[in-house]
Amino acid sequence: MLIPLRCVWPSARKPKHPLVVYFFIGLNLTAFICQIVCITNGIDLIPIYGIIPSELFLQFLNHSQNFIYSLFLHDIRWKMGFLHLITNMLYLAVFGPALEYHIGRIRFFLFYFACGILATLIFSTFQHQSDIPVIGASAAIAGIMGAHLVVSPQARVQSLFLIYVVSLRITVVLLIWIGAQMLYANISLPSTNTAWIAHVSGFFLGMILIRNCGRIEDIQPKNQWMAPPLSDVVGKKPSIHLAIRNTKV
Repeated sequence: MLIPLRCVWPSARKPKHPLVVYFFIGLNLTAFICQIVCITNGIDLIPIYGIIPSELFLQFLNHSQNFIYSLFLHDIRWKMGFLHLITNMLYLAVFGPALEYHIGRIRFFLFYFACGILATLIFSTFQHQSDIPVIGASAAIAGIMGAHLVVSPQARVQSLFLIYVVSLRITVVLLIWIGAQMLYANISLPSTNTAWIAHVSGFFLGMILIRNCGRIEDIQPKNQWMAPPLSDVVGKKPSIHLAIRNTKV
């Protein structure tokens, strides 16, 4: 099993301070703590704010806000819930910063929700008779991973394989991941507690939606992550270039 640890940025300029990624990680951790506090008081937030496919299309407007709330909930059973949360946050921390740098903070913020909501809707369509609440950030993060594969296929990922840390092309890591998700989606029973279809849907939605996000080559100083080169500061006025173009593979 490959566990990604760090994404190696292929260019000399590396992203720093991915504020939106930090925000999403903090929000997921805060929601998890709130779930634990509520469950100790006899209140389970999952049935309240999760997406229940069998009820969604009958009362769509009443459940529409849960498309957002459900993205920050995780199973609070200690073994599965804690592992689910940590795994999601690890993948978000590895693949999120590069994409946030690539398309900008605002678009990354919207992209996260778009992938998560649409993937949840697709899953609910396939499993429209299910009474199991759909929760978790997995679909949104899968979208980030799919988009990362499109915008930076030359990147490398340092991953833990057994007891060794290996550096692999991101195409290898993500193709292995999506292949496993598709396999599980085909062999798992409908009553499984893991929404494999949502993972697969989020990944391919990310690959599709990122093509409409454009690509920011350089960031203006107000949204700048790297300090300008010393040569741009000493002796001449810093030049700022903002180029937005469609992403091509």
